[in-house]
Amino acid sequence: DQYYPSPSYAGKMLDQVWPVINAEMKLRRDDRSPLLNHMQDVQGRYNGDWAVPYPRKDRGGPDLPALGPAIIADTIDATGMSAGSVIPEIFCPSLDSGTEKHDGDARKRKQSLEYVWSTSGFKLLGRKWFRQLAGYGTFGISVCADMRTGAPKIRAMDPLEMFPEERAAGDMRAPDSVGVVHVMPV
Repeated sequence: DQYYPSPSYAGKMLDQVWPVINAEMKLRRDDRSPLLNHMQDVQGRYNGDWAVPYPRKDRGGPDLPALGPAIIADTIDATGMSAGSVIPEIFCPSLDSGTEKHDGDARKRKQSLEYVWSTSGFKLLGRKWFRQLAGYGTFGISVCADMRTGAPKIRAMDPLEMFPEERAAGDMRAPDSVGVVHVMPV
């Protein structure tokens, strides 16, 4: 049996912890790094939010479409689609090759991973991750439990809504905590 705290205890615990979490997320969102600001600039260009002046027909110029956002989107999408079209091979080695039990366990691990990839839509996710990588230089991935099936689910996350703890530029360790902004229906 798993231990779940009583609703009254969980509510008290959340009342104490939530202000700390909220303050930390506000600090991380307000103290955006130059990298995140640059990522937002790329997003603005990709979405066509930035206007680039060009000669307009009503002022005697040729009638031209705004090509800047289209060129940027084409570059990012082509790179992402090309890189995402290659599906990595899943390899799960046997702990003791030649032993029936260990070989069977390796097959089960591989089948489990293939199932998670298949149910998560890995081909589509891979293309999305590589588009984010081409545009932002990073991408967001989340592995969480699918409450409907009880199996793990891989999701693509918006890297602009992920806030890892601060690290020094040369520190290559994984962050101890990452704050993620989720939009959830009420």
